[in-house]
Amino acid sequence: MDDYQENVFEKLSRLAMDSHRNGDTKESINWWRKALEESPHHLGVQLNLGALLAQIGEFSEALALFDKVVSKAPDHALAHINRAGVLRALGDKEQALAAYDKAINCDPCSVEAKCERSEAFLHWGFYEEALQGFNAVLAENYNLYAALKGQALSALALENHDLALTAFRKTQAARTLIAKNEIKISRLKLRHDREQFRWLEKFSDQVSIFDELENELVWPENENEPVALPSSWRTKVASFFNLPVHLEEGEIVSKPLAQNALESLNSFHLNNGVCIIDDLLTEGAFSGLRSYLLKSTIWRDFTHIDGFVATYLEDGLASPLLLQIIKELRTTTAFSNLPLVQGWAFKGVTNNKRIGLHADDARLSINFWITPDTANLKPGRGGLIIHRKSPPSSWSMDDYNKDQVPIEEWVAENDTDPIEVPYQANRAVIFDSRLFHGSGEVEFMDNFESHRINLTLLFGFPQ
Repeated sequence: MDDYQENVFEKLSRLAMDSHRNGDTKESINWWRKALEESPHHLGVQLNLGALLAQIGEFSEALALFDKVVSKAPDHALAHINRAGVLRALGDKEQALAAYDKAINCDPCSVEAKCERSEAFLHWGFYEEALQGFNAVLAENYNLYAALKGQALSALALENHDLALTAFRKTQAARTLIAKNEIKISRLKLRHDREQFRWLEKFSDQVSIFDELENELVWPENENEPVALPSSWRTKVASFFNLPVHLEEGEIVSKPLAQNALESLNSFHLNNGVCIIDDLLTEGAFSGLRSYLLKSTIWRDFTHIDGFVATYLEDGLASPLLLQIIKELRTTTAFSNLPLVQGWAFKGVTNNKRIGLHADDARLSINFWITPDTANLKPGRGGLIIHRKSPPSSWSMDDYNKDQVPIEEWVAENDTDPIEVPYQANRAVIFDSRLFHGSGEVEFMDNFESHRINLTLLFGFPQ
């Protein structure tokens, strides 16, 4: 490569990396293609281009590029890992496993290869092998977040709920360490946490600090926009901001699921992709779960959707009671062959904000509501709209914010057979996770106990 070619190649590579950093995958792919034209045998370009092509579902082309890399560099562990991921996506379990093993042979210290190999076993339904793999990784890296989460999900699939809860508590601790280093807060998050502390009636000092903070900082007009905390304020809030300073354990009950719900779940069928079950939880389970979500300071996420705070299994949502509910759900016909793959709860701090259209990365979703009906200022609304026409099989989910516009455009251009399920406390909506869904029109009372809370559990890894 002469000097001119080298300069062109470097420029194209820089443009590709800049596009990738800016989140424009397609543009990055175009620049990497041009860079590859300048240097057709460059292993780094082949690897980067292959990874992005795999990300958008162009698996055959990605595999061809990874094959070229390993043919020239047989000991390239990362290329074998990426190749294994593509083979997994193509459904070739045997070759994928061989590629993971090759990566580990090339680099016995590769935690990424060992974790991804264990994740593959989890996705394939080999839960014992998955758990063994994650345990082995954790024996060498006791606090590795990905392995802890994998251990929790594998243990849950094997109905080892004690280990699952322990692992989820460790993921919560790992995320707590990250939270202590976070230096941003939004006015919405401040408002929520102050409301919760006041309601708990045991954090008066923290409430006073929040009052001072609100008065001192210069806030943007948008209350969802995070702002940096000055170092002096970071010190003041470090012991409690966005941390699990109070957990209400959520004790188990004799029966979590109501009898009528069990009957419906055991004669389960989807009506055009949707099933509605009223009074999902027994009174004890419902009140216990609601108490846990009101009292526990686990609402860590405040940047995902404007107007909302959220918590995930690994943030503290996992509790003995919730795991008991999950266990009984998996004894029913509806969920018997599906492992839990994720769970979250969203709380509408702004009383009229909606969750936009999105899809879930699973086989079957169950959504149920936790706030009493008396808080709903628009009875018959405030629930969930589900578009029952399946998206194209080639649809690739990116992230919530990036997916909004293309999903809305697709819905506008197609007859999607939508159904609106009105809000009702303790009502469950079960549906095909691939279907686009989002909130209906929402308006709830504006006080701490009345914030609209929905809890979603995802079952089954996508095929």
